Amino acid sequence: MNNFSDIKKAYLRHTKREGKSIEQLFEVYIRIGIFKKSMKIEVAKKLIRVGQMVNISWMTDAEINFKGSEKRKLNHYLELCCSIIEPYLTPSALQQYEKFFQQIGK
Repeated sequence: MNNFSDIKKAYLRHTKREGKSIEQLFEVYIRIGIFKKSMKIEVAKKLIRVGQMVNISWMTDAEINFKGSEKRKLNHYLELCCSIIEPYLTPSALQQYEKFFQQIGK
């Protein structure tokens, strides 16, 4: 992609903007008790970056590697993507998280 400067510039602009928005959202989630207060912003930034990369590639991976129903495919990748935040959830948020995955058929 380095050979396509316009695409590269647009991608970098987009990921920077998206990262800022998500960073603000993380701060709100910490304030309202979804994420633990001990969560460091550096960790949040890393999670944001991982989320951006996963967002770009999960569908390709699902089409090539996943064996199972379409519903199970979506649930499987949703669970994979969301599992990286589990250690940072407050106890009440973790209960809601687990309940959600039980409801969708984890």
